[in-house]
Amino acid sequence: AALSVHILTMGVIVCELGSGSVSEVWKIKTRNEDLAVLKISEIGLNYETMLNEIDILQQVYHETIVKYLDSFSLARGNPCLVLEFCEQGSLQNFIDVHKAKLFE
Repeated sequence: AALSVHILTMGVIVCELGSGSVSEVWKIKTRNEDLAVLKISEIGLNYETMLNEIDILQQVYHETIVKYLDSFSLARGNPCLVLEFCEQGSLQNFIDVHKAKLFE
C-alpha cells in the first residue's frame, strides 16, 4: 500500500509509545502527520482473529475509536497496523489522568 511505502521512506521513528506481551506501538512522524504503528511480535493462532479485527476497523468510523489507516508486514513477517496517533495516549493513560472526574 502507498501509505506503507510512505512511512518506510518518509517517516521517522520518534519513540516507542508502549509495549505488551505480543506487540509494540511506535510513534512515527511523517512529513504531514504523526502516526502510531502497532508491530505485532507474536501472532500464534490468532492470525485469523487479527484479520477479522482489521476488517472491522476498516469499516468503523467514530470519534472515540482509533482510526485504522493501513497495514503491512516487515521483512521478518511481523504484521504492522498503521493507526491514527492519539495525543492523549492510551485509554489507560486517559483514565489515570482523569480518574477523579470520571468516578465522581
